[in-house]
Amino acid sequence: MGQLFYKACLVILILSLQMADVEVSFAVAAALSIICFRKQISNQMVLIIFMLFALVIIGSITVFEPENDYYFFLKDLIYFLRPIFVMTSAYFIAMRLEDKRSFLNILVLMGFYFATMHLWKLVTNFTLIPADTNRIRTYFGRYNHVETIALLLIICVKDLPVKRSRFKI
Repeated sequence: MGQLFYKACLVILILSLQMADVEVSFAVAAALSIICFRKQISNQMVLIIFMLFALVIIGSITVFEPENDYYFFLKDLIYFLRPIFVMTSAYFIAMRLEDKRSFLNILVLMGFYFATMHLWKLVTNFTLIPADTNRIRTYFGRYNHVETIALLLIICVKDLPVKRSRFKI
C-alpha cells in the first residue's frame, strides 16, 4: 500500500482520538492495528505493550464485583485496552511511513486544525459560555491530546519541516 494510504490512516486515527466516544476510537485503533500490522516490533515497544497489559489486568480485577454485569466489564476492558491499540496502530503506521517526519508533520497540522476549531467554537459561541468549568469542558471539548502533542513537537523538534514550508505533508 502507498504512503498516502498510511498518511490517511494516521489522520483517521487522530480524528477518532479527538472524538469523545471511547468505543469508536477503540474500534478504529484496533482495525488500523490489523491493517497496518508489521511482523517486526522493537523491543521497547514490546516492553511498553507488556507493561500496559499488566495495567489492564490490574484494572480489570476491580470490575469482578458481583453487582457489575458483563456490559460494564466489557466497557471497562475496552477503556483499558484502548491505549494499547492506539499506541500499536500509531507505531505500525509510523513504521510504514518512509519519511518519519511526515508522522510529526501530520500530528502538528492536525493539532493546528483542532486548535483552530476550538477557537472558532469559542469565538462563535462566546455569549453562550456557561459559568462553571465542567460545563465549559463539556461544551467546548475535553480531549485536547492532539493539540498538546503538536505544541510539544513545535517547541522540541527544531528541524520540523512544517516550520519551514506551509502545509507540507
